[in-house]
Amino acid sequence: GVALADGIVYAGDRSGRLYAVHTETGKILWVNETAGADLSSTPSVAPGAIVFGSDDGKVYAVSRKSGRLLWAADTGGRPLSPVIAGSKVLAAADGTLYLLDLDNGGIMDQVTLSDQLTSPSLAGELIILGTEEGYVMGLKAVHNIDSRKP
Repeated sequence: GVALADGIVYAGDRSGRLYAVHTETGKILWVNETAGADLSSTPSVAPGAIVFGSDDGKVYAVSRKSGRLLWAADTGGRPLSPVIAGSKVLAAADGTLYLLDLDNGGIMDQVTLSDQLTSPSLAGELIILGTEEGYVMGLKAVHNIDSRKP
């Protein structure tokens, strides 16, 4: 998947590279080659960072301006498309939902809900995701998570 913000497209490839490309000129602004495997998930954009999952089992954050690595969080699974909620990141890897600190990638909380989960989405303070068993879950966050707050 691709993410678009302020005229720049952020997209990964199957070789573990994340690109920032200017939409009007087509110029590649930077390439990050930190991840060790496919980037098949959609990146998420914050004011200062791009957060993405890799098939190497990690969620990464890189500087939106330079592409420099800010942090990496090991999930031990295959993280899907992360969601940024204020100063936090939600990411599902296999059957576990992770709550990460956007500033440093620290795991603030985690809960195993199924063998496999979909990427999370947010509706205010409600976390919505699907399970391998065919359920759609709506979880009320115990941490302050709100997609409408910076």
